[in-house]
Amino acid sequence: MQVMKCKVLLLVFLVSLCSVANNGSLKADQFEIRNGGFISGKLLNEPSSPILKILTNDGVEIEIASGKIKSTALIPADVQQVYKSVAGKEDSVELHRAISLDFNRDQKALSYAHRERVVELDPSDENWKALGEHAQNKLTGEWEARDVLFKRKGMVSLGSNKWDTPQSKAITDSDSKLDKDAAKVRMLIDLNLKSLSDRSPKGAKAAEFFNTLSNGPAFYEAYKLDHKLAIKHISDLLKKDTAGRTDLFMVILAAMPGNSASQVFVDIAMNSQSSELVSQALELLERNEWSREYAFQQFLNVIRNEKSKPPAVDRAGSNLPAFADQRAIPVLIDRLLTKVTRTTVIPGPAAAIGSDGGIAMGGPKVNIEEGLYKHQTVLSALVGLADGANYQYDQVQWRLWYANTFAKSNLDLRRDE
Repeated sequence: MQVMKCKVLLLVFLVSLCSVANNGSLKADQFEIRNGGFISGKLLNEPSSPILKILTNDGVEIEIASGKIKSTALIPADVQQVYKSVAGKEDSVELHRAISLDFNRDQKALSYAHRERVVELDPSDENWKALGEHAQNKLTGEWEARDVLFKRKGMVSLGSNKWDTPQSKAITDSDSKLDKDAAKVRMLIDLNLKSLSDRSPKGAKAAEFFNTLSNGPAFYEAYKLDHKLAIKHISDLLKKDTAGRTDLFMVILAAMPGNSASQVFVDIAMNSQSSELVSQALELLERNEWSREYAFQQFLNVIRNEKSKPPAVDRAGSNLPAFADQRAIPVLIDRLLTKVTRTTVIPGPAAAIGSDGGIAMGGPKVNIEEGLYKHQTVLSALVGLADGANYQYDQVQWRLWYANTFAKSNLDLRRDE
């Protein structure tokens, strides 16, 4: 059977076993002398004192310089009481299981040590499972420490008995580094924004910072940070801009490479109340093939989504024409109309006194009306793709037109004579 080790037992557990087996009086503090040997007794003063006063098991009080003591194992009074209560009892599974339960709340290490002793006396699968921190090797059937099994599988420790694959840990470490780097970028942006309006060298330095932030290689050279990490924070600042720095923020976002800021521009196009900002965002989305396709799919998804509210569908419909192609036609036809429900609460009549003298109360009436909401912006986008066709909001006619216009082939269903 695997030999188990527990550092806590070196001076504590071995002594306790002796006292249990030999009917010793109680478990004492242990002091290891540097030149060899042990003193067993009760410490009478503070462990930090230069001179330790010890009452030995023989009833003799001695004093010894703390520098002569190599190591000390001080036994709490409650632990001594537990061992005193079991003194003279047989070294058995039941005894050590009971002791481990007594120590389970406040003395975790001692509790574990007694569970180890249970396994030594009875190495059953049930006792191994109760021990914890071990698992059964499926190939050999032997119980082994979990860290040994995990290391054998190539796993790496995350601390707190957590293990992961090297690949997954690398991803986690990368995400953690990105979070820390993003926090640094946010701090730099906020710090320099506070100084941007200063007419001093501090303000000039802040202006230079934002110029550098717009240049990826220069920003990395200066701060060893990716300037794309600023996109999220700049977007948040743009939404709550109260200092009139919208132009600065848009310049920074426009300088971001590739498609990295397209999500922000779509958000502006869908939610901003500034027509100027919306126009800027749409222009920036038209810059390249990837951003155009991204914008097309995002606006079309809003129109396609049955949960989208009519105002959102209208806004997406107005943004779509600059990016749309004929792939959008079926979705536009399906969303020309939206079924809406309007609920109106009509107050009940005023309280009246009945013939019997009682007060009659009239409750409110709830009036529910269903109707169809016409999406004018969606119709405009559809007509722009329909090569002159216009069936207004008649979805049946639009579907017939689409089937006839885009059918790939006409099948000849005539039978051979």
